[in-house]
Amino acid sequence: MKLFSGLLLLSLFAASCTTYQATVTKHDELNYSAIRVYPEWTYKKPKGKKWIAPLIGLSIGGAYGYQTEFTYDGQTFREAENAAIWGGAGLIAGAMVNGILFPKYAARRKQTFELSQSDKWVKSFNSTTGINYVISQKELNNTLVLVPEEKIRELRQQAQVLRNDLNQATPTIGFDELQSWKGDLQREYSVLPSSEISDLSLLISTNEAKVANIDLLAKVQQLQVLNPDLNSVNVLNRFSGANALLYSKADALTQQRANDIIFTRITEIFNQILPEEKNKLASIEPGKEGIGPINAFYQSFTQKYGNLLTFEQVKELKMLIEAKKSSMLTAIAREIRLEIDNAQSVNQLETITNTYLSHVDTGNSLIATLNERIIARKREILEEEKRRELAKQRAEQERRDRIRREEEARRRVISQNNAVVDRLRRDLRIEFESNFPTFEELQAILQAYIKLINDDGKYLVKDADYFINLVERKGFMRRGMNAISSDDESFENSKGFLIKASAFGSFDKEELTYVSLTIPNPSAEMIRMYKLELVSNYRNTFRSSMNPYEDAEGGDLYVDSGKTMYEYDINKDGELVVEVRKNTDAIWPIMAERISTNTIKVDSYSNFTDISLREGQLVEIEASGSIKLGVFSVDCYPEGINGFRSNNVDQRFNHGCLIGKIGNDGEWFYIGRNKTFTAPVSGVLHLRINDDVEIDNSGHFIVTYSVK
Repeated sequence: MKLFSGLLLLSLFAASCTTYQATVTKHDELNYSAIRVYPEWTYKKPKGKKWIAPLIGLSIGGAYGYQTEFTYDGQTFREAENAAIWGGAGLIAGAMVNGILFPKYAARRKQTFELSQSDKWVKSFNSTTGINYVISQKELNNTLVLVPEEKIRELRQQAQVLRNDLNQATPTIGFDELQSWKGDLQREYSVLPSSEISDLSLLISTNEAKVANIDLLAKVQQLQVLNPDLNSVNVLNRFSGANALLYSKADALTQQRANDIIFTRITEIFNQILPEEKNKLASIEPGKEGIGPINAFYQSFTQKYGNLLTFEQVKELKMLIEAKKSSMLTAIAREIRLEIDNAQSVNQLETITNTYLSHVDTGNSLIATLNERIIARKREILEEEKRRELAKQRAEQERRDRIRREEEARRRVISQNNAVVDRLRRDLRIEFESNFPTFEELQAILQAYIKLINDDGKYLVKDADYFINLVERKGFMRRGMNAISSDDESFENSKGFLIKASAFGSFDKEELTYVSLTIPNPSAEMIRMYKLELVSNYRNTFRSSMNPYEDAEGGDLYVDSGKTMYEYDINKDGELVVEVRKNTDAIWPIMAERISTNTIKVDSYSNFTDISLREGQLVEIEASGSIKLGVFSVDCYPEGINGFRSNNVDQRFNHGCLIGKIGNDGEWFYIGRNKTFTAPVSGVLHLRINDDVEIDNSGHFIVTYSVK
């Protein structure tokens, strides 16, 4: 028990001699010189001689040991012996307090901070920092918001100045400045105690109307020096809206006083400027020649005074304008009626209304009569337009029905013609014991022959065998056994019919490659058969659609896709010559194929249309669809693609775009997806794709147009 008492005594001595100082784990800089601190207590190293605490511990321990005895392991220590033991313990305790023993441990000693210690902690913190902080706010997470006492004093002084001013009968502070104070209470002055902020807020609210009354009347008085012109009227008229907050805080009596002052000033200015407007109105000549000037005057009046029609003087001027224009109409009423009766469209009637019957006295009986006449004429025009529209629709339907009937009849004729061709070919084969190759069979022979025509004169044997077999299966035997010739590769049957393939003697002239069938002494049925086959399966290059009714003329060229030309003719020896010809470079003129009344198809082989334009006509063109360009099959739309301009028809525009010109000698212009233009000259419209290497292209553009 004595041992426990001694240890407790020494512990109390050590604790009483240990001191702590205020420190922070971290702090945050806040607005308006405030800081938020995270307080703690840390060990404070004692000041003075380091031997004092150990000496005191030695003395207390020795005195205690001398008066008690201590037994350890059966041995009892008394008086001096015991005093030496306890004196040594006291010496160690004093050394620990001063940090002589375990200095690092002493430096790490801390004590938990509690909000109840705030005042004591701030006092210690101020002595450490040398700045007098006061507590602005104690926060729940054991943090404090501190503000320098000097800042608090400064804010309180400013707040006192505000109190003194507002407590006067006529404060000097302005309304806008007072509004700034309301914001400052939530910002800079928020560091003051909440009770002080509440007092200031109440003071401002109580005196806000008084300040607003003074400020409103002062601002209104300043308006009295404005110049007597329309700009000043607008400033006066907009004053209440521009100062809405000030008005809302002033009392009702002050608001009325301000409005009365403004109204009086506006009236004074109107009395100075409106007489001049009335003089201008009076100077406008009566009669029809004055309609334009009075309309212009009214338009000017609306621009100047349109937002001021609540004022009686402005209303009066408006009524004067309407009355004068109404009186002017009386003199020209007959002419107006004539214009109404002769109007041919609703737009014309609207023009008459805007010109004569706008800005007038609506109570005038003449005006009412003219308006009724316009309504009646408008009804007549709309009924007439409806009748014309119905007639137009009927005509369009009849046109479509006619086209449909014609197309059906055309298809029937084509079918009938092809049936006749089949019968004639069958009968002629029996009669002459010979095949009569079709145009398509000759075209297949041409394609096989083209594979053999190369720049170096070389070809694959299997391709040559295929070409020869293709012709010989028709009953035509090859002349000669030499290598395939580009000049003249001929096959003949037993009747003397001759199939010839040629590239005009040059391997680099494949664009002139053709295959022909020559029949000596042809019968009328042979000629008829090939003519019917031609017009019933192909389109004349100078026509936009197939015409199975026509009688094919010898030498005329026909096409399907445009890559191959088809022809029949009677040569000078009276022989029937049926020929298919390669159109590699699109060197032949081919009209674009027509799809419908205002739609055509433009591909790489077509180069002109059946659209004839007159100078001055308005042309609208829209293009859609796509083509594949070149061996890489690049997708191209009507606007074209970048690059490859070396292959262009016209270098100025994108490769592959839709271009056009008027007449053979016209200059190409860009169309792309759409274009509207006025025809500068008369002539045929040419449309084509901007690419002069056509053989490796496919696809087409759909072109819709209108000409007015």
